[in-house]
Amino acid sequence: MRKLNLGCGSNWRKEGWDTLDHSILTKPWQLQPQAWNLPYADGVFDQVFTSHMFEHISSMKIEQTICEINRVMKNNGILRILTPDLKKLATAYVNNDAQTMQKFIDEDHSGISAKMGLGGAFINFISSAGSDNILLSSDYSEIIGSYAHVYCYDFEMLAYILQHYGFIIDQENSQIDHSNIQEHKELRNVPYNIDSGHSLVIECKKERYIPFDQESSLFCYGPYKRKELFPKKYRLTWLLFKLMGHVRRSLSRIGIS
Repeated sequence: MRKLNLGCGSNWRKEGWDTLDHSILTKPWQLQPQAWNLPYADGVFDQVFTSHMFEHISSMKIEQTICEINRVMKNNGILRILTPDLKKLATAYVNNDAQTMQKFIDEDHSGISAKMGLGGAFINFISSAGSDNILLSSDYSEIIGSYAHVYCYDFEMLAYILQHYGFIIDQENSQIDHSNIQEHKELRNVPYNIDSGHSLVIECKKERYIPFDQESSLFCYGPYKRKELFPKKYRLTWLLFKLMGHVRRSLSRIGIS
């Protein structure tokens, strides 16, 4: 049986599990591995686990990420996902429940703050500063900022996407304490239940493979389709940004900042 912990962090290891995280580079010139372009053959994993990674992936890439996870899994393989629960967070905000929101903040350990009130904390769970994504100006000439959290889901949202791309939701095991994965409590960088209060848990099985199709994307529709967002005249700028990022990562790996 082959198993993958996707987005495991740089210091997680367990015998019998493959690991992949964009912070792990084995060669100075290596590009960061990305969840929507996995370096594995088709149908090799019986189990895939990912904890608090989906909120770091743009909605523009989440469908491709789910399709890639599906691609590398065997039929009837188990996928278990943990990510912040939009409904739990929104409920605490709407109910002005400072005690529950503070519990969620204490669980998260990523610098989320309530200095601007519950609304500020709520938004920080959805969009927070970090180094996983960048925001460019409208003419692609300036990096405005960088982000860690960029999206959030409730059960209905994420279940719909997973079902759309060939997974069957296991309601019974979509909770923190129950799983078809024997080692699910050991697959975290922190105690397995430390963020159980604000986590959405979904466990599902692969029924069939459905490839990503831009034309039928769940997120990129209407007048602003993705293919129209990058005019040809700006593609050189985009390539230069990509080259700069590659050089920066390579230099940092060999100790040059």
